[in-house]
Amino acid sequence: MPLRSPKTPGGSPYRAYSTPQPHPLNPDEIIYVSISFKPETSIRYIFKEKLVNESNRSSSSPSSPIMPNMNLRAENISLSFRTSQIPALLLYVVSNRREYLALLLNKQEQLEVRYRLESSKEEEILRSKVRNLANRQLHSVSVSRLANSVTIQVDQHNRENFNLTSGVEFNDIRSLILGRFHNSPDFDPELAQLGSLGFTGCLSAILFNSISPLKAAVLRPSTSPVVVTGPVIQSSCGSASANPYAAENTHHQSDQSGSIGGGQPLMNALRSDSALIGGIAPESSFRVVLSL
Repeated sequence: MPLRSPKTPGGSPYRAYSTPQPHPLNPDEIIYVSISFKPETSIRYIFKEKLVNESNRSSSSPSSPIMPNMNLRAENISLSFRTSQIPALLLYVVSNRREYLALLLNKQEQLEVRYRLESSKEEEILRSKVRNLANRQLHSVSVSRLANSVTIQVDQHNRENFNLTSGVEFNDIRSLILGRFHNSPDFDPELAQLGSLGFTGCLSAILFNSISPLKAAVLRPSTSPVVVTGPVIQSSCGSASANPYAAENTHHQSDQSGSIGGGQPLMNALRSDSALIGGIAPESSFRVVLSL
């Protein structure tokens, strides 16, 4: 049974990727959702206490109490992407205490994982050695943290191990953001500037502990605390066999400011796809707001 094309509130359908199913589709089975992002696409997942603490109980100890302010001592993150945009913010998790976690591609086309687990201290940048990640091919990433120990794996390359030097607890986390977002006093200014440009390309199979924000955005069950703005196109772009050059036209944007790591310019070499990768643009975009 194929996956039916959902409709926008105005009634205009957007294209969904169909695959044969041996039995009726169960929403709980749809984890590997792929979405083609345009620069104006934004998905914000607002965390629920019970979902966040599910990870704490499994990652720390069976007797861990429920934490009302949603603190994490461990995360397991996995996702796939394809893009030619650099730099590009892939995922941003923010807290109510100016702490954050970010996954991004820098202008050397390397993955960076940025942690700031103590608001009074500077962020820590963990940089993978794997390069050429903005080559329009499908790449997979996994990031695991337990206290101050972080492991990163890109595709089939060897795992890379890092140690954080400040903070072991991600306190009072608030939301997970994909795609475009606007600046806020609670956001890191450099990441907010990058986030304001949005993301162009494909994001697929995103899991943050047990949470699948793309699945929540596409299926929108009544319990999903998700805010979607702009076009959301479910696509086959997360398939390794998808055409990475479909409907693609690359352009450059310059004269931006910012820095990364040791003062290298972050925003002055933005490269992005001006069209969707592996997807079909809808006739109209839509906005969905689901409350807690």
